[in-house]
Amino acid sequence: MDSGLKEIYLRTKDLALEGKNEEVVPLLRSVVKHIPNFGEAWYNLGLALCKLDRDEESIEVLNKAIELRPYDWNAWSVKARCYGNMGWFDEAVGCLKEALRLDPENKQTQWKLSYYLLMQGKFKEAAPYEEWWRTCGARARIRTWYGHRPPGESIFVYPDGGIGDSINYFRYCLLLGKHFGVKHTYVGCYNELYSMFARQIPREYLVNFGPVAARNNGAECILNWDVDVPPTESRTYQSDLFPIFNFQHFPESVPYLTPDPAKVEEWAKFFTGNRLKVGLIWQGHKGGNNDDRRSIPLSYFKPFNDLDIDLYLMQAKYGLEQVAEAGVKFRSNLGFMFDVNSMEDMAGAVAHMDLVVSVCTGGAHLVAAMGKPVYLLLSNLACWRWMRDREDTPFYPSMTLFRQGYDKDWHKVIHSVRECIFFKAKHKELTS
Repeated sequence: MDSGLKEIYLRTKDLALEGKNEEVVPLLRSVVKHIPNFGEAWYNLGLALCKLDRDEESIEVLNKAIELRPYDWNAWSVKARCYGNMGWFDEAVGCLKEALRLDPENKQTQWKLSYYLLMQGKFKEAAPYEEWWRTCGARARIRTWYGHRPPGESIFVYPDGGIGDSINYFRYCLLLGKHFGVKHTYVGCYNELYSMFARQIPREYLVNFGPVAARNNGAECILNWDVDVPPTESRTYQSDLFPIFNFQHFPESVPYLTPDPAKVEEWAKFFTGNRLKVGLIWQGHKGGNNDDRRSIPLSYFKPFNDLDIDLYLMQAKYGLEQVAEAGVKFRSNLGFMFDVNSMEDMAGAVAHMDLVVSVCTGGAHLVAAMGKPVYLLLSNLACWRWMRDREDTPFYPSMTLFRQGYDKDWHKVIHSVRECIFFKAKHKELTS
């Protein structure tokens, strides 16, 4: 490689670290044009294209990288990501199995493979590949139980994931006694959920881990939290409970969260009249995983303006800066009044709602866990728990799923939601 090309190639690595993949692509194309057998450059080009969601181009480039370096498991892994983005999950699974053949002990590849299998509803097939959760970092040091033996009379369940994950998995905490004979279930939870969980579990069995925003991603941070955890015979994580319960969903357990009666009374004054009362949540946690995919600009919901409904702003904290310019008409901007350190205000307001429309965030889980109707708006590559190609979910009987196509067009999703709300409003008008 001559000095000029070497300088260009090294620059692409710096640009990639800065996330400037639009600049990386033409430079790497120049490099592989002059050095067509440079396998590493082909791989880096495929990775950059994948990060730009140019999946078909990326797959073509990665095929060349694999031809030059057939031992490169990374190329197979990125190729799987491209197929996943396109909704071709069988192909994604095949690529990851090839990556595992090349590097059988790679824990991240095992996890990715389990994720795509979970998205297809192939829970038991995914289970062996989830073993990496039980053997990595803090999880291996904290966990003592993952369903392989009786847990004993007492267990502590650590929180992990976000607010929505904690709400979703909380049902299993409530069932440990019935299904495994546990007499004392201690549950770690985030501050935002503490008082709600305390209506289901005595406070002496709850351990407050503080606000969810204070945590770092991953289990390692839990060891560093200044939290006193009671001594128990067993310990596990909330996210381990789904496989521990043999991938059962227990929809009959819903509702398992209830609002504070005082909060229900406090918010009642905002819900007068007979029109359909609809709440709206459009933004997830900024900086969270895939938030750029799951959140929707508020302005996209302007087609709701001509519906004969009372639309309520239920968004709390993130995304409120969009309200002034979005042009969406709300009967009341409730989210500005919510205490962001607790889910109690939202729950009290939800008790008066006929329906909540939400992106994939903690608020949607709260509504569904209360047994209230929720329309969940999903990106083309959504969380595994919503699986694929279905409009319902076995986790929550009151939830209806509206999915992006592979064109990633939110406007089509919102049009479908609007049509459903229109008929719901008409039905309420005719029956009230």
